[in-house]
Amino acid sequence: MKNNSQKSEIRSQKSGKRDLIANYELRITDELSTLNSQLATLKMNTFYGKVFILILGLISFVLVSCNNSHKDPKATGIYESVNSGTITCWVDESVWDFMQPVFKMYDSAYKEIDPTFIKVTSREAMAQLLSGNAKVIVTPRDYLKDEDSLMKAFKVERHERAIYAIDALVFFVQNDFPLDSISDAQLKEILTKPDGNFKKYFPQLKKEPVFVCNDYTSSEYANLQQIALKATPANSKLIFQKNSESVRKYVRENPNAIGIGYFSQIVKDPDLKGLMVSFVDTSGKYIFPHVVHQANILRKYYPYIVNHYVYILKKQRDRAFWFAMFLEREFVVQSYFNNSGIVPAYAKIRLIEEE
Repeated sequence: MKNNSQKSEIRSQKSGKRDLIANYELRITDELSTLNSQLATLKMNTFYGKVFILILGLISFVLVSCNNSHKDPKATGIYESVNSGTITCWVDESVWDFMQPVFKMYDSAYKEIDPTFIKVTSREAMAQLLSGNAKVIVTPRDYLKDEDSLMKAFKVERHERAIYAIDALVFFVQNDFPLDSISDAQLKEILTKPDGNFKKYFPQLKKEPVFVCNDYTSSEYANLQQIALKATPANSKLIFQKNSESVRKYVRENPNAIGIGYFSQIVKDPDLKGLMVSFVDTSGKYIFPHVVHQANILRKYYPYIVNHYVYILKKQRDRAFWFAMFLEREFVVQSYFNNSGIVPAYAKIRLIEEE
């Protein structure tokens, strides 16, 4: 899955040069000299039918050894082997399936590290981090209000984190659902006001749709509250399911249902589509409804942008740190996000309109 230079780099780290592990420096490859081999081209249509090419100059990184020590010095002065040992990562259930290929890439690249990935709710992952039990977690959301308050009360510093991919919170339906688009203001009113309903705006609907969301401890629900509803409490219209797959299953089986989830969860599903959402951006400009798509997420033509985060417990270059760097900057990982239909975070991107 890696190019030849990346393969030889990993072999040198894992075999004859194992004594050259300490004092790594992060070195960015020359974008101009490697651009031809690292461009990923994606054709896509906008709402008006124009075709664009999404060019991703994915920037890989290499780790360069500097002396003969087996160990990498942390900021604290305590030593830990970087390319052998164990690591445990607590993983948000909502991205568990999506991240499985990435975890296999990591396991293949670092054969002498024994990784353990634990599937939990987003709330549980963050609780493990805040309690100090987890050195690294993966969850696509920010701190919640109560978590932030607890951190301030106990004088806990905000953790180091990296954005490794950019996604979207989507309201998804079956392909033959009678609506294609809605405004963010309408969605907020329907989901927060006691008398909010679809028929006020869409009288052609024969039946009032229902909203289906992952459990209230999920990152989907957290992002719904933080990003879509702007901290306004949701009304009682939400139907909760036990996990993200249960939400998709419910929508597939109920033509009147609107699921709440991530674009990465439905982008490859031929039976589901995300509703287009119009909105007014931060500059006051009206953004008409665009198809939920990689290019439109990149251009911020969709209102509910979600960052995929990897959080680490301590500010030190230990295995957790290098695992986070692997997610954020490894070429094959960033290529996977691009090919999966979402936006890789560590990339040089140009949109070119075709004739």
